[in-house]
Amino acid sequence: MDRFSDPPAAVTNLIEIALIKADASKLGISEIACREGGIQFRLDSKLIDMQLIAATISKYGSKMLFSAGEKPYVMLRSTEKLTGEELIFNIKFVLHDMKELKF
Repeated sequence: MDRFSDPPAAVTNLIEIALIKADASKLGISEIACREGGIQFRLDSKLIDMQLIAATISKYGSKMLFSAGEKPYVMLRSTEKLTGEELIFNIKFVLHDMKELKF
């Protein structure tokens, strides 16, 4: 907030995205994308923490998918099409859980 008014929604969204990117980077996540079937968290293959991945999958059960292919990722499965606000909420929720689970 500045002396004139609350910041525009676009500014608030940019700040949210910057914070998400910073948190993701600390957890070894190089990219977050909305894909058919859910939200994909692409992992930096040099920084994969298998204990963290195992703990995350254990917490989310069948809602979380792990792929160890050439470009490894975890995906939070969703059958619904999410709005922008729902996407940001879910991304922040998963990142928060991963930070809490990190050993």
